[in-house]
Amino acid sequence: MYLCPRCNQALIRMEEPGGISWECQVCGGKAMGLGLLRKTIGEQQTAQIWSKQFASAGKDGCACPMCSRAMNEITVEMPKGPLTLDVCQPCNFVWFDAGKCEYLPPPPPAPHILGQVDKSKMTQEQIESLAFIEAQRIAEEERKENPEPYEDWKTIPGLLGMPVELDADPSANIAWTTWFTAFVIAMMSIAEFFDTDKVIKQLGLIPNQAWRYFGLTFFTSFFLHAGAFHLISNLYFLIVFGRAVERDLGPMRWLLVLFISAFVGDFLDIQLDPRGDLPTIGASGGISGLLAYYTLKFPNASLGIMVRFVWVPLPAWLFFGLWILLQLGGAAQQIGGVGNVASLAHLGGVIAGVVFWLLWKDRPPNATSAPSSGAGQIDIKVH
Repeated sequence: MYLCPRCNQALIRMEEPGGISWECQVCGGKAMGLGLLRKTIGEQQTAQIWSKQFASAGKDGCACPMCSRAMNEITVEMPKGPLTLDVCQPCNFVWFDAGKCEYLPPPPPAPHILGQVDKSKMTQEQIESLAFIEAQRIAEEERKENPEPYEDWKTIPGLLGMPVELDADPSANIAWTTWFTAFVIAMMSIAEFFDTDKVIKQLGLIPNQAWRYFGLTFFTSFFLHAGAFHLISNLYFLIVFGRAVERDLGPMRWLLVLFISAFVGDFLDIQLDPRGDLPTIGASGGISGLLAYYTLKFPNASLGIMVRFVWVPLPAWLFFGLWILLQLGGAAQQIGGVGNVASLAHLGGVIAGVVFWLLWKDRPPNATSAPSSGAGQIDIKVH
């Protein structure tokens, strides 16, 4: 999810004794947060770096791996010599070019308690920075004890059983294609709700008539939904997982993943579901392809689900694995001729998403349960 500011490659998440760092396997650069830096070199040395970036003249450094804004380039004196590094104060991120971490001194034996640091030998700026660092440490400890998302609105999808991003990418880059696609889906589905039965019969994908209108219903069925909850849940998954994938792939490749995944999902559904006269509608076959790509690209992204009103954090790969198990159960029902959730379409979309990830995993990242419809009398499958 984070990009190397020097060579634009995806950074690799590394487990360290004090926390998580992000390293570039190409140029050898390394990014770490304020918490890990504090544990690596100690409170006082970290305060020296932080006070230096506050007092700096504001020379622009490289782009922040997290937010893409220009970092503040500073030079600090270390026991092994001057150390030049880049700091992003809003994100609390520090970037080290290859070999620069060797200049860091070992942490002092003093405990990580603000009151036990000798402040008599520190400047006022260092004291203020140390207080800021202590506040960050307290916030980190509270975060571990209570892993709920910072944004209050995320409680709503949590209560509905949907996953949320606990630590969403704060990048200022807007995934315009994702948002525009969501808008088009919403407008077409809302228009369909005024005469659901008629529209689904005309534009839904009917397996026995899959190639009517020259196969156009493969496309039109993508924009139809069985009700408000079906629409909202699909749009939510599209936006949450689609934005990061669009930032990685760019708009054209993103659209290719979405619509090819939708087609493969529909094709698998047609081949294995014995109910050839049952219309299929919904966008989640394509969204499943995006979800698969997201998980393979960002397996350790922090997600949260709400269980009995308590937030449970889990990595993206674990959530995806649990979701796949649910789809396999639904697919077994479909093959048996029961159920109104097109889980086979979801699995087909996943297969396409995996194939796209295998094709593009080594390329440089781009710079920049079903609802009851209640809306119609015909029987349909939704995905």
